[in-house]
Amino acid sequence: MTRAKKSYLPSIEMMIIIVFFGCFILWAIKQCNDTQQQYQTELELEVSEEEGDAAESEMVDTIANPATPSAGPTAATDPSAAAGTAAAPSATQAAGGIKAGSTSDGARLYVTIDGLKLRTGPSLDSPVILTIPLFNQVTFLGEITDSTQKINLGMEIADEPWVKVRHRRGHEGWVYGAGVHYARIKRKGVR
Repeated sequence: MTRAKKSYLPSIEMMIIIVFFGCFILWAIKQCNDTQQQYQTELELEVSEEEGDAAESEMVDTIANPATPSAGPTAATDPSAAAGTAAAPSATQAAGGIKAGSTSDGARLYVTIDGLKLRTGPSLDSPVILTIPLFNQVTFLGEITDSTQKINLGMEIADEPWVKVRHRRGHEGWVYGAGVHYARIKRKGVR
């Protein structure tokens, strides 16, 4: 009477099936977490967009009513106001409607160029503090350079001033004016 040898083939097949099933479960969990994180990011963008709309409405009211003390330039902070000349339109546009030397701190601006560099000073030669992704929010600190600088952005050449901002992590520095706007838009023509 011969005894049949026990075959390990079915148990190896079962191990392969269990490993495959385990990998599938791990992949599915990762996909769910990624989707949940994406929904959370979209929700945060919607909330900040609503806050931005409220700030934009407040900023439009401030600009529409120049009688308020913080709406316009003062002779102490803006040399062009002391001389009786108006600030350049590009400075107003770059800071979302706030003129150079405005004492109205705290206006929200959004990054319009992916990878915008926050620098220690208002020039391309200044060291980079931080690289800011597209649509991130920064706070306008009320300072704009008196002069503008032409910079090739890929498909357009912008002639804008530098704007002093604070990132939400607390870093303060200068960004090129074409890289920020009061609305969450992507700059056209940038590679």
